[in-house]
Amino acid sequence: MPNHTFDRITDLAKRYSLYSLFKQYYQGEWELARKVAATIQQYVPVNDNLSFQQDHQLDEAALFDYNRLFVGPGKLLASPYESAYRNAQGLVMQEETIAVRQFYLQAGIEVSNKNAIPDDHLGLEFEFICYLLSREGERLQADDSSTANHYAALYQEFCQQHILSWVYQHCDDILTHGRTWLCRDTAIALVRFLQREEANFLSKEEFV
Repeated sequence: MPNHTFDRITDLAKRYSLYSLFKQYYQGEWELARKVAATIQQYVPVNDNLSFQQDHQLDEAALFDYNRLFVGPGKLLASPYESAYRNAQGLVMQEETIAVRQFYLQAGIEVSNKNAIPDDHLGLEFEFICYLLSREGERLQADDSSTANHYAALYQEFCQQHILSWVYQHCDDILTHGRTWLCRDTAIALVRFLQREEANFLSKEEFV
């Protein structure tokens, strides 16, 4: 295996790990915030004064903050749905949601409980990215660079069309309304990670 292919597979594994942690965080495993921080600071230089410390408490206040931002009840202060940011009325389950669903289908997959959770929930979008990265890595290991590049191009297209179009604003809302280190620091970590992705993987016109 050429060195550049090995390096690409190694980096894919690291990126997959981060996306997987963010996916789980947004799908309700909010206790993973510390692990997100520990991993992100190994992979992405973070200049912000992130306050993830062992003595921070994952307590009821943190859970309350997480729920008021992402879950409810009541108006979500940092909705995890793409359509809430991209739809003019701020509504969910709109044409933006269908566009995400169509993108999933283009890659050959669909949400198993699509009638319960809108396809454009950030946790599902990150899960889809994990799928694309895993398929890219599998094809590289099989010495199938053409198909691997196809999945890399799908990742780039999906992020440009769907992730970057709203997630930074979503993180700004978290920093505006979040009250605890749990949500605020995780938002900062997500921003720094996506900025690294933009610089290194989302502006390439071709793949090697």
